[in-house]
Amino acid sequence: MQKASRQVTDLAPRVYFLVDTSRQLSLQALRQSRFQKQFVTNKSGRVTYAKSGVVWLKFVVQADAGTYLLELKESQLADVKFYQPLANGTYQEVKRLNYYQWFLKTSHRLIPIRFFNNQPHTFYLRCYSKGIVRAPVAIGTKEAFIEKNHWEDLFQGAFFGCLVLMLLYNLFIYFSIRDLSYLYYVLYLGSITIYILMVTGHGTEFLWPHNPYLGNYNFVAFSFFWVFMFLFSNHFLNTQRYAPRLRVWANVLIVLGILPGIIGFIQEPLAELIQQILVPLACIFLITSAILVSKQYNVAKLYLLGWVGFLSGGVSVVLHMAGILRWSFDPIYLVELGALFELLFFSLALAARIKYYQQENYRLVNEQKEMLTKKVTEKTKELRDANDELLASNEELQQTQEEIAAQRDAIAEKNVLVAQSITAAQKIQRATLPFTDKLDRILPEYFILFRPRDIVSGDFYWVEKIEERLFIVALDCTGHGVPGAFMSMIANTLLDNIIKVNKITDPAEILDRLHRRVRVALRQDTTQESSGMDVALAVLQIAPGGNTSVQFVGAKRPLYYIKSSENELGVLSGTRKSIGGIQPDNVVFQTQQLVLSEGSLLYLGTDGFEDQNDVNRKKIGTKKLRNLLLTNAHLPLHAQQEVLEQALDEHMKNTKQRDDILLIGLRLA
Repeated sequence: MQKASRQVTDLAPRVYFLVDTSRQLSLQALRQSRFQKQFVTNKSGRVTYAKSGVVWLKFVVQADAGTYLLELKESQLADVKFYQPLANGTYQEVKRLNYYQWFLKTSHRLIPIRFFNNQPHTFYLRCYSKGIVRAPVAIGTKEAFIEKNHWEDLFQGAFFGCLVLMLLYNLFIYFSIRDLSYLYYVLYLGSITIYILMVTGHGTEFLWPHNPYLGNYNFVAFSFFWVFMFLFSNHFLNTQRYAPRLRVWANVLIVLGILPGIIGFIQEPLAELIQQILVPLACIFLITSAILVSKQYNVAKLYLLGWVGFLSGGVSVVLHMAGILRWSFDPIYLVELGALFELLFFSLALAARIKYYQQENYRLVNEQKEMLTKKVTEKTKELRDANDELLASNEELQQTQEEIAAQRDAIAEKNVLVAQSITAAQKIQRATLPFTDKLDRILPEYFILFRPRDIVSGDFYWVEKIEERLFIVALDCTGHGVPGAFMSMIANTLLDNIIKVNKITDPAEILDRLHRRVRVALRQDTTQESSGMDVALAVLQIAPGGNTSVQFVGAKRPLYYIKSSENELGVLSGTRKSIGGIQPDNVVFQTQQLVLSEGSLLYLGTDGFEDQNDVNRKKIGTKKLRNLLLTNAHLPLHAQQEVLEQALDEHMKNTKQRDDILLIGLRLA
């Protein structure tokens, strides 16, 4: 090489290389003859020497005496050590400096080397990388590199200027129309810009001059490049609508694109392998765009052309690295040209996409307008026909309303007659109940809480004093209203006959006869009619010592009592058998007896009180009734009735009474 030469010489064909599998060899050991014999000539001129690890490069150069520059494009090398010979035959290691300490400020590292004479000089370069060991080296004078870098800087400036211009333009469009395709495209532009900055060394030159090792992590930018490219393609091609099956594979590719950026920190060769796998897999979008073109989605044509341009540049680089094609310039220019070609057509595709969807929206609006006009015409005809029918129906409706009004008047007249009849029935029913003056004579202190659900009631009470016995009966007949009232009249007549006429005084026998006579009166043996009643019957008689003997029998109804000397509610349960209807023959009514002292309390009635529900359909319940009776037992009976009625009213607030209610309270004298 001549000192006046303005040419930069590529040293790749003159390089000898040795793969250091032990990664422990020093320069002193390497200069031994047994290792010198292991150096291999780089006949192919390729600059990729190993998949990973340590590689020693040796090159012999003859040049005029003087200082030259050695260029090393080391963006992907984790560690580089350069050894140059000294005049005394020893070697000196050239330390790796930051950008500000470089002899000449360029995007690639330039190492000054000195030739002491015009004899051949042997140089050594130790390269280490976690991934592919690629080390393009060239030699030339300072003037030659200045001239070379001048043209490179012009091209790179134009390239990065285009990238930044496109990035800002598309970012502006994104903020204008809020289309996600533009956002993904901007992120894709940003990631490819950062990746090429790292690979070309311009990142070290302009962004991180104090940390040249950051260029070794270009796999992170490359991972973002894949992810945003897949996201952009997925959204731009609208695979969710046009190719839903391919969309699933596209989502898988997005996940694979993330992996190299993570795995590269741990196992860089594996990350590079995944990146190499992604290249052929990415052709799925070529297939997708070709399918969409066949489906008349014409926007995909420009996308397809952009992909072809980018892949052409990428394939050319792969062929160059494989030694199949040889270029006199840096193959990164092919990638950049392919990227510019792709970005140009992608930008055109995005603009065409907006126009396509505007036309599509215009077509849809016209179709909807035509459809709406057709529907309006059809509906107008339907409304006209319906109006004619409505006029005809209106006449019929007017006639029908007149007929209904006549029927309503007739029903109203009948309702008045029915209401008058039921009111008369109420007077008759109340006439059968014991009068207040009679109750006041035979009962020392009492209350009767009686609330029919309707005008007439199915609940009623029967009180009579015969000789020394006081009979108190509470009955709950089947049904309420008129049906229940009829049953109560039957029961009242039968009780008068059994107790007053037949002189039956045993409570159990009274209910037994009442049961049989109800069945006979209603002919239940032949009609299978099941009406009847539940009964609570108590017979009181003065016992020796001034106490009161209480005999009780119940048909599914209990008797509650509170002894004067105790603060506890007692219960005599009724027999599990009703009066009337079909009842088991093996169940008989049984009289129960207890003796109570003066001041003790008795309570009997129907199930209407405890079965009353509130707005949430929750019943008062037996437990609450018993608690009310016990806690208010110290009060006079008229006060107890007020408490019970207040509790009942509060519980059934905003709801209707569901059944007749009857509850009798009595204090023994």
